[in-house]
Amino acid sequence: MESSAIRQWFSFPPAVGAIRTSRLRSFQLLVETSRCQVLFVTLRSKAAPDQSTATRIVDLLGDRDPYLDLPVTDGLLDELSLHARMLNCPFDSEDTWLTAPVLAEAVLDESLSRIRLGERFSEADRPFFEGQLRKELRTRISGFIHNLDGVVVEGARTAQSGQCKPSSYNYLRSTDAIDGIRRRNRIQAISIMPFLLPVLPTLSWLEPVRQAIDRGKPPLIDVLSGVFGVPKAVIRSLRNQPASSIGPDWEHQPEILIKLLTDIPDGVRPRTREMWESFNSTVALIAKISGRPVDATANRLWLRAAALQGYRVADVAEIANVELERAAHDIDEFSRRLADVLNYQLRTTPDFSNSIAAAAAVRALVTTHNPVRLARFARRWREAYTREQAQFAEERQLWLGARWEAVISEPYETETRRIVCLTTADELVAEGKMMHNCVASYAGACLQGRSQIWSIQDLTGKQMSTLETCIHEDTLLVRIVQHAGPKNVTPSATCNRAAALLLKYLEQRASKMAAYSDWRKSIAARPTNERTLIALYRPIIAAFDATLPKRWPLDRLRTFAKAELVRLSTSAPRD
Repeated sequence: MESSAIRQWFSFPPAVGAIRTSRLRSFQLLVETSRCQVLFVTLRSKAAPDQSTATRIVDLLGDRDPYLDLPVTDGLLDELSLHARMLNCPFDSEDTWLTAPVLAEAVLDESLSRIRLGERFSEADRPFFEGQLRKELRTRISGFIHNLDGVVVEGARTAQSGQCKPSSYNYLRSTDAIDGIRRRNRIQAISIMPFLLPVLPTLSWLEPVRQAIDRGKPPLIDVLSGVFGVPKAVIRSLRNQPASSIGPDWEHQPEILIKLLTDIPDGVRPRTREMWESFNSTVALIAKISGRPVDATANRLWLRAAALQGYRVADVAEIANVELERAAHDIDEFSRRLADVLNYQLRTTPDFSNSIAAAAAVRALVTTHNPVRLARFARRWREAYTREQAQFAEERQLWLGARWEAVISEPYETETRRIVCLTTADELVAEGKMMHNCVASYAGACLQGRSQIWSIQDLTGKQMSTLETCIHEDTLLVRIVQHAGPKNVTPSATCNRAAALLLKYLEQRASKMAAYSDWRKSIAARPTNERTLIALYRPIIAAFDATLPKRWPLDRLRTFAKAELVRLSTSAPRD
């Protein structure tokens, strides 16, 4: 783009007698470049901006889309040293230009100018001056718009309640559309889905929608359904709905609007201006009464209930009850636990991106089901989780190291002796106190499966000796490491014979030895922190496996999260 590539421009308020003051004044500058882009800039300067100022701004921005990343654009404008910022508000509206501060400064400038000329400017002169100022502004705006693409201006105004924003005009005009195909596709798309125009040119995450519109395929409703993660019926309900009907509150948050509409049955989604007014009034009242964001789970359930009763505002407060709050709590807990599980399953590479990817997967599930179904899933999950916790209680102790696996669960008995496998640190402590030995210090070795401690007792339960064995990792052969009586004296012959019989008994119990070996490999060999996480998450995961809908099993959600993780790792930030 050449530095002088400006088709038209004007600034406002106009210079008064070409004066330059020591104070900064507010001006607005409207420019159309040779690439048919409209730039709307507010700046503070001691003198009115001229064509050279407009040229510097055009050169500085180059070929970038100035409204797709406003913070970056405003950062570039800092180089002008003019306190300049981009405006993305209707440039065809007098109210945009004649704000109270601008009007006050213009009146002050006119007054100072007349004083320099020896004239008076009284309060009675102010209405006439302001009228002349408005007339000049209307003339300049009208002339500027007359030289723009009339079809694009009309398309933007139709979609945005009769107003034209620079981002909307630039998007519909399509500077790359030499053959007019993109321009045509964009205008047609916005005429079908007017609610998109305020956000489509400015939000980077809508790039798949922009590409589909420019290519003319796949169908717009299919693309929007995928991007917003909602059924196509929800998108269709917004078809041909003018922005003036939907209301200005949703202009910059269509994702929240679509989330709310997803919760509402198709038959009662707003389709007429009157229904939209009732919908918006109900949403505002719910947010006011609850004091929470309108898309909070409880509020979404509340709105759905209100919609089923015809959006009668008078009934809204009566709908709120404990059951709605409980259902909302269940859904939030369900969603939070599911995100935790997915984050845990992505833990191979610790990164904050894991949390983002997990949240995206949960959002994909949540946005495709209304709150009533989600509440049902959440209730079933809570019940399943309670069952799984009860069933997992004993195994949980193994994972947490509260006890370790017994080689044999029942005591082994001979004619004169009873041999018990000790499986907790408390049991080792008790054995050590009774036998006056240091067996309590063997808890770590037992937890790792390197040692097995046995209490050899008489048939009344009195401790007679303490036995330590070791099981070979591959052959599963058992050998005696040490065997001692009270105060570490040599054990009696009866105890030695009982220990030998135990080893023979174990050699004949291949299945019990294999089970112990499995515990040693699957649990005991793991680091403590990993065992703790497994103890925490295994019943939660089992509950999700039992209750998630068939179309959204945990495997699919995990695959979705992994794909999102790849996308996050490969996406580069915009320059």
